[in-house]
Amino acid sequence: MCLRLPSLAGLHSLKSLVLSGCNLSERTLPNDLDSLASLEKLDLSRNNFVNLPESISRLPKLEILCLGECERLRSLPELPGQIFFVGTEHCISLEAISWSKLKKLCTSRNIVLLHLFDCFKLVENQDRENSLAVMLLKLHLRELSFESVGFHICLPGSEIPAAFKHWSTEGPIIKFGPSPNWYTDEFMGIAICAVVPEVSSEFYEIYCPIFCVVSIGSREMSYSIDIPSRVHSDHLWLGYLSIEEMIETQYSDPNDHLRCIHVQVILLTDYLNNDAQIADPASLVDLDAKRCGIRMVYESELENFEEFPAGSNIFQHNHGDVCDAPDPAMNCMPNNKICESIPLLPHTQKLMNHTFY
Repeated sequence: MCLRLPSLAGLHSLKSLVLSGCNLSERTLPNDLDSLASLEKLDLSRNNFVNLPESISRLPKLEILCLGECERLRSLPELPGQIFFVGTEHCISLEAISWSKLKKLCTSRNIVLLHLFDCFKLVENQDRENSLAVMLLKLHLRELSFESVGFHICLPGSEIPAAFKHWSTEGPIIKFGPSPNWYTDEFMGIAICAVVPEVSSEFYEIYCPIFCVVSIGSREMSYSIDIPSRVHSDHLWLGYLSIEEMIETQYSDPNDHLRCIHVQVILLTDYLNNDAQIADPASLVDLDAKRCGIRMVYESELENFEEFPAGSNIFQHNHGDVCDAPDPAMNCMPNNKICESIPLLPHTQKLMNHTFY
């Protein structure tokens, strides 16, 4: 039996509404959902929606929309312009997201965080060789140019997209030595991707951060993005580090353009929330990304971003004396703990103030 909600009129100051697991359908949501003028987070996960009401698009302050495990959900409504997180984890019936909806999300001046874990039908219908993730990043870059805005997308996939010129054939670490002319006025940032393996846990409370360390010379920065504790196949994660974020965190150094660039991607499977109870913590281990890729992003290349960079000789891979030995910080996670000395990106700090699961 479906729960029928009363009118929401009068709740003008409500900031968070959690209706997870309430056996709701589109017929049982009240018609005045858009009267929640202050709502920032809407959690409709684990319900019976096939479609969602268009009134969601008229929530003026909505930033977070959680739809995980809505296994009958087939499409998404129009999205508010200020939204930055859309979680459709395990929405196995999700078939399509219109380009206009994706464009609104990817051109938002907020962080973009799109979780499409286990959305296999969507990938079959809209993604060809992981082109969806790359196309969305391209759209994001064209609209926002050099602005300091985080971008992350994760969806089923087991291959590094062709747009990434430099990638590891095996393992979570990639490193290369740039030539002296890579740091130009057109340089916008660094796009990073990784194939992360299947994650399976019987403990619903466990979440797994994707932890990514980027090192140029002696300076390090890190991503930390949570993913669900149950992912049923390999997935592709794609993120972006803008030049503005490097500057904001005092990451930029006049001499760093001469130094080696290292990237490491790892999943930490032993991070628990406060209520999690584990019988055998030793059974939880870190999972390395299967492979990872990197591309330096230049303004002049955006039109052909899906292709290999035009200047294939801009970088030299590390086959000996090009790069120095990797900085010890690249292996800074002993005993399954994040190295706290590495600064987080500004948008990662913002994400830590929110709860998505």
